[in-house]
Amino acid sequence: MSCRIAAHHSPAPTAFVDEVARVLEPGGTLAFEDNVSPADDDLDAFLNDVERLRDPTHVRSHAVADWIEWLEGAGFTVETASVASKRIAFGEWVANVDASAERRERIAAAFEAAPPGAAERFEFAREGGRIESFANLKLLVKATR
Repeated sequence: MSCRIAAHHSPAPTAFVDEVARVLEPGGTLAFEDNVSPADDDLDAFLNDVERLRDPTHVRSHAVADWIEWLEGAGFTVETASVASKRIAFGEWVANVDASAERRERIAAAFEAAPPGAAERFEFAREGGRIESFANLKLLVKATR
């Protein structure tokens, strides 16, 4: 079974994990990829705020430790878990959800008002004083039931 870049839209991630555990046969494998947030509360809040501003269907990117705890709590053995950094072009990122010019400006302003450490953690790249790209964090998990 696989879940790719969707779980952050779920209002009940533990229910999602429990349902996967219920339907996956013993010995079955879950391949999981999703956006994750840093453990730092301010950076977590920043990331989730800009994601919701961009895409109102975004519920929450959770920390890696949360996903591992939920999977193990549902009886999975986490065989591998790694975090990858993916560079995101700002213009394409907001265009993918057909954001209005006003909303694009609000998102760009949120990047400019980011908390200390955000520019480094998310690897902001600017051109002409405007955000051009940033790095998003992806959790990749292989877990067996």
